[in-house]
Amino acid sequence: MLKLLNSRIIFLDLLRAFAVIAMIQGHTVDILLRQSYRGKDSFIYYLWNFNRGLTAPIFLFTADCVFTFIFRNKKLPFTENPRVKKGLIRGTEFQFY
Repeated sequence: MLKLLNSRIIFLDLLRAFAVIAMIQGHTVDILLRQSYRGKDSFIYYLWNFNRGLTAPIFLFTADCVFTFIFRNKKLPFTENPRVKKGLIRGTEFQFY
């Protein structure tokens, strides 16, 4: 039987890629959309704006699911897991950029 070297959850990767593409599309359309098309009575604009608001939560949810999946894959205590140290280092690095 073949052993998988890289066991990824493709659905989460695709969902995260969709969120990134939707975020780029949302920002681009928002910049280029004429003010007269941003009517309060436009259902299409309301639907588009609602979907645009879901892109960041979808991305953050899938990123957290991937981190949790990788974290729980190793059967180590919390303090001995290398993902904890790696996550803390990445978190502190973001503070200085």
